[in-house]
Amino acid sequence: MSRFFRETMKITLLSLLIFIVIVFLLNLPVIFNQIPRNQKIVMAEDRGDKIIFIDIKSSPILYIPKINVKAPIIFSHNDKDIMKDLERGVSHYPQTALPGKVGNVFISGHSSDYPWRGGSYKEIFVNLNNLEVGDLFYIDYESVRYEYKVKGKKIVSPVDMSIMEQRNSYEATLMTCYPPNTNLKRLAVKAELKAEVISK
Repeated sequence: MSRFFRETMKITLLSLLIFIVIVFLLNLPVIFNQIPRNQKIVMAEDRGDKIIFIDIKSSPILYIPKINVKAPIIFSHNDKDIMKDLERGVSHYPQTALPGKVGNVFISGHSSDYPWRGGSYKEIFVNLNNLEVGDLFYIDYESVRYEYKVKGKKIVSPVDMSIMEQRNSYEATLMTCYPPNTNLKRLAVKAELKAEVISK
């Protein structure tokens, strides 16, 4: 082998190694958040003769016990605000139903985001795909806890607005970019309202 070929191979392999390290470092938060942890979100205590719901909040909070999500819901005022609002929690889309009202409560969250962007919720929906039909999530809003039951999920293109459609039913949609670390598609988890619990 010629010296030129060896030098070219060294540079190529070094470049490839650097690229792999950079990709790994950029994906580390997503990888870390997909590792199951032993923490659990407890929504209620069964006391034999009655079930006590724990600590219903007046401020809007989304709880998804199966994937250990607890995040503030930020009510975005317009489409321009959504990306900034996602730094502070999950975003309720403007012109979609409020919790407990007829229509589709539409909430989005990041499955991943650039490491240099601010916020503590960059991977809040990284495990959203693990939700299955029958799983529950909860929205606390104005001292009422709304319980939603997952009825399905689908992957759509970023321009498919049908997942935001407002119907004459009580439902919610959770949406994130899919797969994580891309914005190629959107994962939409559809759910229906099952129960309301008023704080005492």
